[in-house]
Amino acid sequence: MSLGSALLRCPLPGDLILTKWFIMTTLNSINSYSVKKRVLGELLVRSWWVYAFILLNILVFGIALKQANHKYLRLKRTYTELHQSKQRLQRDKKHLSFQINSLEDQKSVELILKKELGLVSDGQTKVYFVNPQ
Repeated sequence: MSLGSALLRCPLPGDLILTKWFIMTTLNSINSYSVKKRVLGELLVRSWWVYAFILLNILVFGIALKQANHKYLRLKRTYTELHQSKQRLQRDKKHLSFQINSLEDQKSVELILKKELGLVSDGQTKVYFVNPQ
């Protein structure tokens, strides 16, 4: 039985966890470069599923990050539109508030009646010009 296969058959916690300490102490106790290389190769081959799992997690995280970024940009655009709409409505409210306050003045009410409804004051005559076509 070779030293590399003996090391791989050592009982590990849960027979799946390979800690850095275990690997480093094992490799430091081996003198031959080829044996170290073979042991490392066997450890890498035995734990292929760990690398596959890490790669899968990176891919899934990348996809989720892209979707989250897309949602963030959409929400940011919606926020900007709502903020602009709010500012426009506040300007309209201020303008309407000025109009309401101006209705308390008698002269401004009379002016609105003349412009909008075509009424005239007492003592004035309204003249219509008819186009003869």
